[in-house]
Amino acid sequence: MSGKEENRIFVGGLSSDVSERQLHRAFDRYGKILECQGEECEKDNRSCICFFAIVVVAIRF
Repeated sequence: MSGKEENRIFVGGLSSDVSERQLHRAFDRYGKILECQGEECEKDNRSCICFFAIVVVAIRF
């Protein structure tokens, strides 16, 4: 093992106004942020909208 591992973290229930920068600030204490993707999804014709992000962190050992 090279001393680093990658972990994908699902972050759900986010407000629609959460920025990528805010996600970086929240998760950079756990390691270098390699990737950060936010998504918005709608379900059927209902007003069910969910906001979530996938954060990929290089874990420090």
